[in-house]
Amino acid sequence: MVRTFTCLLQDISADVAQLVEHHLGKVEVTGSIPVISSHVTGVAQLVEQRSPKPQVAGSIPAARAIILECVMLAQTKAFVNDVSKEMKKVSWPTREQLRESTVVVIVTCLIFTAIVAVIDLGMTQLMKQVY
Repeated sequence: MVRTFTCLLQDISADVAQLVEHHLGKVEVTGSIPVISSHVTGVAQLVEQRSPKPQVAGSIPAARAIILECVMLAQTKAFVNDVSKEMKKVSWPTREQLRESTVVVIVTCLIFTAIVAVIDLGMTQLMKQVY
């Protein structure tokens, strides 16, 4: 419910930003001070000059965060849906196949452990004779 409300607010703020841009004109950025087109009223210019942090029209960080949050939420939902569909396509091994594979892995690990232990023992004896 909160997510839907924030997405709705994001849509409203985008519409308001478009209306402001349409009536006041496009803001041009020169250095760090935005300059509004020449047909702006004196009040808007006064507000712009006294603003401690000049803003570019349409750049509201909170709106960007809300948009990003809505997009990420939608992408996460799509990802979870895709994963659940793919997991249904997986052919899972039977209990017998799983048992056989487990035995093969354990025996292979024991064989390699024995080989490494023999090589280590041989190298240790060789080093004791050399040094």
